[in-house]
Amino acid sequence: MNFILQVLLLPIKFIQLLYYFLFQILHTGDSIFVKIPNKFSEAEKSFLASLFSGKEEEITLFDFLNQLDLIAKSSKIKKVFFLFEGEIDLGWAEVYQIVEGVNFIRSKGIETSGYCSGGNLISIYLMSFFENRYTSIDGEFLVVLPSSEPFFFGGLFKKLEIEVEGYSVGAYKSFAETFTKSSFSKEAKENLTSMIRSIKTIILEDIYENSKLDSEVLKKPFLNSVELIKLGFFKTSVDEENYIENFEFDNFNKEEKKISKQVSFNSLFFHYKKSKFHFFKSKLKSIYILPLRGTIEEGKAEQEDLKTDKIQSYPITKLLRELKDDDSIKAVILEIDSGGGSAKASEKIYQEILKLKQKKKVYAYFQNVSASGGYYISSACDKIFCTPFTITGSIGTVMIRGNLKKFYNNLGVTKERIEFYPYRDLLSEYGKPSPESVQLLQKELNRVNSMFYDRVMKSRNKTLKEMEKLGGGRIFTGKNFLASNMIDKNISLIQTIKEIKEDLNLKEVRIEYKIYEYNFKTMIKENLKVLNELKTFFSEFKKLKSNKNFEFKNDLVDELKKALKN
Repeated sequence: MNFILQVLLLPIKFIQLLYYFLFQILHTGDSIFVKIPNKFSEAEKSFLASLFSGKEEEITLFDFLNQLDLIAKSSKIKKVFFLFEGEIDLGWAEVYQIVEGVNFIRSKGIETSGYCSGGNLISIYLMSFFENRYTSIDGEFLVVLPSSEPFFFGGLFKKLEIEVEGYSVGAYKSFAETFTKSSFSKEAKENLTSMIRSIKTIILEDIYENSKLDSEVLKKPFLNSVELIKLGFFKTSVDEENYIENFEFDNFNKEEKKISKQVSFNSLFFHYKKSKFHFFKSKLKSIYILPLRGTIEEGKAEQEDLKTDKIQSYPITKLLRELKDDDSIKAVILEIDSGGGSAKASEKIYQEILKLKQKKKVYAYFQNVSASGGYYISSACDKIFCTPFTITGSIGTVMIRGNLKKFYNNLGVTKERIEFYPYRDLLSEYGKPSPESVQLLQKELNRVNSMFYDRVMKSRNKTLKEMEKLGGGRIFTGKNFLASNMIDKNISLIQTIKEIKEDLNLKEVRIEYKIYEYNFKTMIKENLKVLNELKTFFSEFKKLKSNKNFEFKNDLVDELKKALKN
């Protein structure tokens, strides 16, 4: 039946192939202009949502990386001109993957140029990977090397007479210390310092290797383009408008010689489609990418939709069951970006991944962070990949509990315990738990921690003695965790797909990226929510205005402005 359908579609396919040829003939060139976004979208807008929202379309990281991959594979492109504006609001994992895309382009003998009028440390890091670097004459860079200045609320809570009790397994599991102390413990501080230094070392070494810009220069928080041109980091200063409009001309001047001709992404895409074109082809197998971002929690049993900022076990386990029964899917990549969360929810997802693994390969890819519960989930996967910058590990358990009795009493609020029974006080914020309850709580934390260790030991073939050096709540960079064989490779997501294709001996695959879709229905729901909130506000305002003791002033806005100034 499928063959007959393909035969019937032959005339249409012929027209399609002809269109590819004609488009290429009319749109030829050897250079391309690429704008690197300051941030990437985590949702994909439908046509109607884009039409009615009126906002500029944002690209996803995955789509952008595919564009870089497409440029590298083109036999036509000889030069790529990159541009980014201002401070780059990206995590180091995203930056690393962009850099890998640029390096792949350069490995094909394609010349790269980059322009930024100013920015931050990420701007300088990205620029160092281009062969030709340009900036504006008045460019300024705010450089802050990796460092940390965390808040501690222990002293504040003490003044408010709020007691926060921290229970953990592992001296390096420092989450509770933020709420219980005025500084980190010695172990936690040493671990955090080691991780920050590791990231800083990667950044400084890469910048020096690419541009010979000394690390001492980058210790100054303020750098300007004149200084960086003198140091040889930038080639010269160029007007941004000239760079954008005249990159095809020598010295970015329209009056000079034309040295290249621009080509569009559409032309590259159609060239790629033409190279893969077949009049008769079998249905391709798929690699399914599932982004898991945010805090891990259970969610609600009736919930169907995935969230962009939460990893909820109920909808995820339902989806994983569907994937298991889909024969067209050959492998699944869990793209994780999470600092952890509920141990119970993590275990649910872990068990569902094990079931999925019985029918197809499952891989984990870590973005900026995959620690604690994020690593727990990944230990069910066949392989784990991430960037050298990824923050991971934190294998251990922690729990905090608030005791608000004194705080309530100071406010004149009391609570009375009725029909309490042994251990019930663990679920109350009014008073300290009994020694028996504390013992039970610690026993439960030890049980969960042992289960966590067991999952990791089976996954990474580690002994308990080895886990004692890698667990305990310690955090690592992806580079350091790779050295301990807790990660399989430090590569980008695009490289991960290529690795999986080799693993499964697949020449061609279809990529299905499960991204949240912002459609017209979602937009209507959001607008209705705002309208309902406004309706409630005006209703309450009307009641307030009808009060005889309330005096409405037309110059209310001016009064607010004066108050803010004072």
